[in-house]
Amino acid sequence: MPTTPNAPAVARLRESGAILFAKSNMPEISVMPVTDSLAFGPTRHPMAPHLSPGGSSGGAAAAVAAGLGPLALCTDGGGSIRIPAALTGLVGFKPTHGRVPYYPRPTERTVAGPIGRTVADVAMMMNVIARPDGRDWTELPADDCDYLAALAHAMPPLRIGYSASYGFQSVDPEILASVERGVGRLSDMGHHVENVDFVCDDAQEISHLQAAISLRELAERAQAMKAPQMAPSTLRVLESVLGVDAEALRRMYPLRETLIEQLLALYRRYDVIVSPTLPVHTIAVGEFFPDGELLGAACRSLGSFTRPHNIAHTPALSLPCGVGSDGMPIGIQLAGPRFADARLLALGHAFEHAMADKSRTRGVPAPASVGMA
Repeated sequence: MPTTPNAPAVARLRESGAILFAKSNMPEISVMPVTDSLAFGPTRHPMAPHLSPGGSSGGAAAAVAAGLGPLALCTDGGGSIRIPAALTGLVGFKPTHGRVPYYPRPTERTVAGPIGRTVADVAMMMNVIARPDGRDWTELPADDCDYLAALAHAMPPLRIGYSASYGFQSVDPEILASVERGVGRLSDMGHHVENVDFVCDDAQEISHLQAAISLRELAERAQAMKAPQMAPSTLRVLESVLGVDAEALRRMYPLRETLIEQLLALYRRYDVIVSPTLPVHTIAVGEFFPDGELLGAACRSLGSFTRPHNIAHTPALSLPCGVGSDGMPIGIQLAGPRFADARLLALGHAFEHAMADKSRTRGVPAPASVGMA
């Protein structure tokens, strides 16, 4: 029996009879887009061991992609569900902030959510973990939504905006080709699709400042230790946290307000914003850890499409939409306004069926759902 209370999502899963059979690897201080640590070493991609499954929920994604289990409970503070889901050919869902109670230490941007092999499985987990708990002061009132049943509802034509760059991010041409084929399939499904050049400003600075607030105590402890047991790349991140002062934090609030206003304006025109999940579709083990540059442009760019939705507290779903010439998965992201969780899952489910086997990787067989067909 656990010696401390279960987190809300874990408690709901146990109450529903779920079998929690493992804890998976995660990166040091959790804010990395790769999964590696000095304590446990790197998590490797089950299709290509020289590659990373991403992070920070890379251990969970690798386990599901390798067939160890059908679902994983993960967290996402800037893409930590969607990034590894995209890299491993899985479905990853970041719910509206507060929809899944988060405790202890709820934050301004981190949520709990599922990674699974199908949208139906992810919706089934949402039915369980999106129940009230009472310990998270940010949790939303129960909406009594049956996410699994909602997948079968007829969907009216939606207004969809497609952005290849969000206005600032370059993307691998092979990814763009695959995502644009997926966008074409959405149009074939009867939805009205328009190209959108600009979505929002780059959210990197806001995200870094928000992380600095939660990491400050750890950074001060590491500074006080003569030989902290952390990798050089981790220590550089913590050193940057110590350089964040009150003036920098004051600057964060108007930046955040502007970004949220940009997204809200877009959601008055569109029901869903579609983009690549990532600008690249492979990350090498060792590229950013233990002595890589986590604060450099290459690492920062990995969250360009995912971070804004954590800051704005809006839901986003990553789905497989094809493979590269090397056979590795490519992900497409569907994002919507607050409380559009069921809509995104229903659209994702229909897209999954429309794409059929075209979105599946060569190295992992098409999954059998534990939810519904």
